[in-house]
Amino acid sequence: MFGKKCTTCDKIVGGLFGKRNWGTTERRQCEACSEREMKEILQCKKEQREKEQREKEQREKEQRENIELLYQRTKTVEDADGNVYQTVKIGNQVWTAENLQTTKYNDNTPIRQITPNDGWYEAPGYCWYNDYKNKQFKCGALYNWHAVNTNKLAPVGWHVPTSLEWNIMRDYLIANGYNWDGTTDGNKIAKALAANSHWKTDKDPGTIGNDLSKNNKTGFSALPGGYRHDGVCIFTGIGEIGGWWCADLNAANEAQACDLTFGDYSFGLGNGSKNTCFSVRLIKD
Repeated sequence: MFGKKCTTCDKIVGGLFGKRNWGTTERRQCEACSEREMKEILQCKKEQREKEQREKEQREKEQRENIELLYQRTKTVEDADGNVYQTVKIGNQVWTAENLQTTKYNDNTPIRQITPNDGWYEAPGYCWYNDYKNKQFKCGALYNWHAVNTNKLAPVGWHVPTSLEWNIMRDYLIANGYNWDGTTDGNKIAKALAANSHWKTDKDPGTIGNDLSKNNKTGFSALPGGYRHDGVCIFTGIGEIGGWWCADLNAANEAQACDLTFGDYSFGLGNGSKNTCFSVRLIKD
């Protein structure tokens, strides 16, 4: 047919028209409009297929990660007290996925328990938060740095990590997209390290306390065990702060420690008094 009006572009053109039925309405299109619409339909279908493929690949990736994490968490290590700890592999490092709670060194000699009367305690020792422990307490024991410095807290084949080893883990997690927002720069890995429970809640996006269900992507399961002050028997931070010793000193001969806080999104590394009592994690030799 010739001299017809295209129902898409409203132009009167000569030549053949294609017919398309859209519900109860018949549309007549010129060749140019028909080709353009067909390209749009094909492009839409292509984009839909690509979206479905990306979603499928993401689901498969998450399933592989979950299987790998489950495999990693089935490996264990035992301390001198007979406590058994789950472990987790992060990059090329293998860490305990629980805070240490041994009351014995790896040669089976007892670690001195710090009591409320000890005050400023400058010998190796440990304590429980508020001097209280039961089977439901999951945050482990607290140790001063003097106990760490004996090099006898960890079972054979394990050790208390140095600041360098903590930093290797930090850099690996940042580079591999473990920041809370998926970026690969800046230190925003706290949620990926923190456990899904025991932390105080917080409203700010990206912090540990904001939606605990999104925590612990690494399986590290960091808990807010708080700490014991160095000079007096005062405990602080349970549910809000987790602090862990490093095995080494800094240039000023101060003990190094790292921390996570419920209202923050970063993993911190700083200094602590050697008499303060923090949590301890172990790393495989």
